[in-house]
Amino acid sequence: MISTATHGSVIPGYSFSNVRSRYQIKTLIDVSPTGIISEYRGDVPMPFVDDLKNIINDQESWSNSRNEQRNWETLVQCISLRAQPIMLSESAVENISVASLDFGYKGKQNVWTFDLGFETADIFTDSGDPVKLLIEQLDVIPILTGLKETAELTTNTIVTTGLKVNTLCYPVDL
Repeated sequence: MISTATHGSVIPGYSFSNVRSRYQIKTLIDVSPTGIISEYRGDVPMPFVDDLKNIINDQESWSNSRNEQRNWETLVQCISLRAQPIMLSESAVENISVASLDFGYKGKQNVWTFDLGFETADIFTDSGDPVKLLIEQLDVIPILTGLKETAELTTNTIVTTGLKVNTLCYPVDL
């Protein structure tokens, strides 16, 4: 379901129901939006839970949650270089077989999936490929690993091309 919230609009009563292009991203990189947006602070009472209900009870759990959030921020910021995305779904993780997907990995893996839209039609289209510019824009962007990924990633970057692809981009029909 497409969100029609007006969050962020400068026009009173404006609705984001006019999404003209929609995409889905699947990645083997932990891009969990945890809401932990600052470095560890010892003055914060613990334990507490982050936005995903992970228990934060020490510096290590805080840092892991922060690094997951960093990866989410990196991915969204890179996508935002071309146009501001409208997040149409939360990032959700599933442990699934990736045999039918075009990842450069096999077996059951943690796969993070989310949908996003844009008010501009065909924003990532080039030479008839509806995701070509998105794939190019995300390729070889540095990320943090050693979090909740199950794939043995060969590089600390988003990889959208080549043999060891860890992030897939799909156009979604409106």
